[in-house]
Amino acid sequence: MSVPEPQTTTFRDMSDTLSPTYLLGPNGKAYRYSMAVLWDAIADGAAFATLARFPTRAPADAFVWLEEDREIVQGFAESEASFINRLIQWLDTWGFAGTTTGLLISLLGYLLPTLPKVLTVDNNGQWWTYAAGTVPLGPPPASMPLPPLQTLTAPSNWRWDSVSWPPAYAALWARVWPVLFSTGGTPWGPPTATYGGGATYGDGTCWGWSGTRGQAAGITTIAGLQRAGHAAIPFVIVTYDATMFDVSQAFGSSKLPDGNWGHWSKVVAGQYVAARPPATTCSFLDGAF
Repeated sequence: MSVPEPQTTTFRDMSDTLSPTYLLGPNGKAYRYSMAVLWDAIADGAAFATLARFPTRAPADAFVWLEEDREIVQGFAESEASFINRLIQWLDTWGFAGTTTGLLISLLGYLLPTLPKVLTVDNNGQWWTYAAGTVPLGPPPASMPLPPLQTLTAPSNWRWDSVSWPPAYAALWARVWPVLFSTGGTPWGPPTATYGGGATYGDGTCWGWSGTRGQAAGITTIAGLQRAGHAAIPFVIVTYDATMFDVSQAFGSSKLPDGNWGHWSKVVAGQYVAARPPATTCSFLDGAF
């Protein structure tokens, strides 16, 4: 009956097993150890590098690479545990890329741990909404995301630039506007630095936006990644007024675009006046095309 060889788990153990007698003494063992310990370190490094692709096993400095690889952006106030869950669910999220569901659940992920009301509305007046507090994608194992509530308006109450010049409203049919509700100061309060409001250039403050430049870039990056290939997102709108963008309102309401929002200004009684609400009501984050 043959006796099985003892299992070796490290290069140091293997070195002991394979070495001739003259290398098993104190001097030989120390000589072999100095080499084998480096081989073990290389093997451990390779094993840890393999495990780093798993969010629950990755070291802290690996998350930036997981984020880049899976294109799941960590929220600016999101906990590591929450981000790990979303990294695990990355294929579930990307399975809805190019849809309203994918766009909104990705934006909600960036806003965690808060869950404000979010919606999208398109050029044809179709509204899709997640109510405040909605958790569309739970902890792993992931289930299918809860689809947002769709509301169809007839006739369309969303006319962004139907009056603005040039009259391209009908031709630009594939536009979508995400709207994030930031009421009660969460996640952001109304900006204090506005044009004419006393702020100075170069002081690091964002004009017309109380968040940081990085947060604005994070939001627009997500919108650009998750939009449908044929669609354009002129702005991501952050509103600080809970009564704004009410789907039940008819065109002409002060809570909706009046057809002049294609430009920052419009002419009233021969004078240029602001066409859109002030920054203390809404921030318009550009760059999501």
